[in-house]
Amino acid sequence: MKQSIYIETTIPSYLTSRKSTDAIIAGRQAVTTRWWETEDIL
Repeated sequence: MKQSIYIETTIPSYLTSRKSTDAIIAGRQAVTTRWWETEDIL
């Protein structure tokens, strides 16, 4: 059987997309950016 892998793209898309004018999406972008800047992932 051929194996597959799932790559979650939500976080990179929130980080790289233009800032949204939609309040909910803008909030998610802000939280994602803040998390990415403060999380020690390496």
